[in-house]
Amino acid sequence: MNPSIKTGNHQPSQEEASYFFSHAFIGKELEHARNVIFHVKEGFITEIEISARKTNADYSYPFTTIAFPRFVNGHVHSLDYFLKGLSYSKTLEQLVSPQGLKNIALEHASQELMIKHSKQYFSLLEKLGYRTVFDFREKGVLGIQMGIESVQHTSLKYFPLGRPLTREESEILQVLQLAQGLGIPDMVRYDLDFIKHMAHLTKTSNKLVAIHISESMEDKKFLKSQGVDDIPFALEELKADLLVHLTHATSTDFEFLEQYKHKTTYVLCPRANTYFKAGTPPLWELISRNVPFLLGTDNSFTITPSMLEELRYALLIIKTKGNVFPIKSLAKASIGLNTPFPAPYFEKGQEFAPQVFKPPFYLTHQPLSQFLLHIQDKDRVPFPHERTL
Repeated sequence: MNPSIKTGNHQPSQEEASYFFSHAFIGKELEHARNVIFHVKEGFITEIEISARKTNADYSYPFTTIAFPRFVNGHVHSLDYFLKGLSYSKTLEQLVSPQGLKNIALEHASQELMIKHSKQYFSLLEKLGYRTVFDFREKGVLGIQMGIESVQHTSLKYFPLGRPLTREESEILQVLQLAQGLGIPDMVRYDLDFIKHMAHLTKTSNKLVAIHISESMEDKKFLKSQGVDDIPFALEELKADLLVHLTHATSTDFEFLEQYKHKTTYVLCPRANTYFKAGTPPLWELISRNVPFLLGTDNSFTITPSMLEELRYALLIIKTKGNVFPIKSLAKASIGLNTPFPAPYFEKGQEFAPQVFKPPFYLTHQPLSQFLLHIQDKDRVPFPHERTL
């Protein structure tokens, strides 16, 4: 499954140049290297020099720098950004159900307002170091059109996942023509035959089937009372490409998740689950089974979409499981490694899309842990556009 990717118009420079960084995390294992020069041609890495001389590079900084691959946000709802701060005290049901405050507000909001705030949100994602974003877009065809328009001023790789307003096949196909797939809200809002029909149309269109799954214990129990196990159903019957949340996955579910880990991508949203009091995502349960996943920041009106904050919160959750410290697994999750949707990591032949930091500390022992635990979003600096910055 490789649908064409929507991207913004602001793309990296195509010039041939070399860039020096004091520190960088190289390859699929994110190995730390010092004094690194990346040689880049037409936006792609042609060579990586380690222990190199700064003066040999075309571009450098007059201070210590760290280069890290740009992030992947596996799950957002950008359309609700105009509702930020809506209500801290409301439940998941009160906010995002079909009769919830969010959907009522979306019905009455102007197109101009939603586009304005979506543009602000995508600009924020780019400033926070993202390269790729998966966006569940409400409001049918119009929602997808507004999303594509709102991302054009950025260099984000954009995967809009649509949600039809009606059950009409013609509208579903219209959404699929514009979107990268469908973002199905859950398995109780529609009857299962209709969900299977939507998934079939999506697969026939060579697009992505994405679905919220096991986010709500009430939904999971209801489906179980109807003789349906949600996660196995999504994997086997829907052949879903992305499963989002998995918050209430069971031991039996984990067997299926492990079995399908090379076919389906899983997305966990730790801070959003806490915000909505939905539960705790199975971070350690997947890591301990060597099951890759993405991290997502979910509804844009709830929390700041900082991947650095998401990483640190995820680590705190995992620490409750005992004396474990899977920092590399979380770092890989932040850039989509071992999934079909990785951000460009630093390797010959890969697109060169770094985020650059000026650290207020020295990298010494365990540099990856030190970097991810202590770097802040405010430490990010612009990618060079002049010979010396």
